[in-house]
Amino acid sequence: MITPSPAFAAANLAMVKNPIHIIEIEGYSRVFTNKPTGISGQFPWIVSIGDLSITVSDMDGGADLGDLSFNVQDRDQAITGDFPGFTFEGKRVLLRTGFVGMDQADFVTLFTGLVNTVSSDNANAEYTFDCVDIRQELTKVVYVTADDGAATDSDHPRTLNGHPLDILISLLENEIGLAPTDIDLAKIQTFRDGVYSGMHFQFTITSPPAAKDFIENELMKPLGAYIWPNNEGRISVNFFYPQAQAPVLTLTRDNLTSIPLTEQAELINTVHFRFDQNADGKFLGDTVQGFAPSIATYGDSPEHVIESAGMRSAFQGFFIAALTSRLIFLRYGNKTLQIGGNNEVDALWDACIVEPGDQVLITHPQVPDRKAGVMGITEHVFEQMDRVYHFDSATVGLKLLDLSGSTFKTYYIAPDCEPDFTAASDADKAHYMFQSNDADQYSDSSPANTLA
Repeated sequence: MITPSPAFAAANLAMVKNPIHIIEIEGYSRVFTNKPTGISGQFPWIVSIGDLSITVSDMDGGADLGDLSFNVQDRDQAITGDFPGFTFEGKRVLLRTGFVGMDQADFVTLFTGLVNTVSSDNANAEYTFDCVDIRQELTKVVYVTADDGAATDSDHPRTLNGHPLDILISLLENEIGLAPTDIDLAKIQTFRDGVYSGMHFQFTITSPPAAKDFIENELMKPLGAYIWPNNEGRISVNFFYPQAQAPVLTLTRDNLTSIPLTEQAELINTVHFRFDQNADGKFLGDTVQGFAPSIATYGDSPEHVIESAGMRSAFQGFFIAALTSRLIFLRYGNKTLQIGGNNEVDALWDACIVEPGDQVLITHPQVPDRKAGVMGITEHVFEQMDRVYHFDSATVGLKLLDLSGSTFKTYYIAPDCEPDFTAASDADKAHYMFQSNDADQYSDSSPANTLA
């Protein structure tokens, strides 16, 4: 979630809102606005702001932030007069939003990017600024230097050996050159040290890859995750692994502009993992995971194939394949409902703070509850996927994935200091995994806590 100030959060609750948008270009003396602010140096010359989208490709390990395009008046040819002394292209640009009467320190940032092009428009009375995702560094080719200092090739390999999320951090910081403040380190390290603790990948690279391709295909897809750029231009990671989190917004008839139409997401109930890549590029490790209840109901889906050059059977490769497959089945193994796939649902500007991976609740009397067989849902949990800012109408287009049917539970291995199951506290019995028999039962015949 884009964290709002208390003043912004309070103003965003009002049913009728009139957002103020501010566009700042690094080093430029003029700040563009869509309304007069009465502040020196701010010019209400914004004519329009185009729709701004982020599209999540979770099964491909990434997300794409669209371009920000906005038109401004060239009032009295003032911008034209600025060209000789200022180069717009390549400068950092911020789009912030707030409401009338609010201190601009309480505005929230919606987009951080780079000015790419500035074109004349409307019979040369306006300029169109086209701005791209600030994280253009992800297109860089990485691992170009081999272990021996030569250029990386088949005779001079580059080897990587470590936790996949440590490899991700090292790539972003050392290969691309991002500052720690440009990376959502806290989130990545929490997963590294928590549910993904102990994982290990080993790569032998003989052809330098593009950073984004390597991250998505070799690190994110095998772990059930995807990278994405947040509103501040920081690289973040969302994981399929369910985490308890407070919903950031409740969507109802009051803040939706239309009745949400439920659709079915792509069915995935068979996942084919290939790993243990040898020197010839062949994958020696191979496992196919199927989701039996889904297959019995719907039949086999086309195989979703994940190939990982870094996964090794000696380093829990088969376990990682089983875990990630299970996470995929929880998302897409039961013809999961989604909203906004083909028929975008628009919410009022309340939803401008919602980001990919956030959880929202939907309560609506005209949305069918297929599980209960009745019309109307109450506080169903959905995960935010794609998002589109419609600045002209002050609405937000949403694509939401239904998580209300997820039954994944997280248990931890009992530590050495933990007493036997029969002597453990009720809280620890609910929290830890203890030794069980082949029927997944504890010594008192109660069902055992299993990994998934």
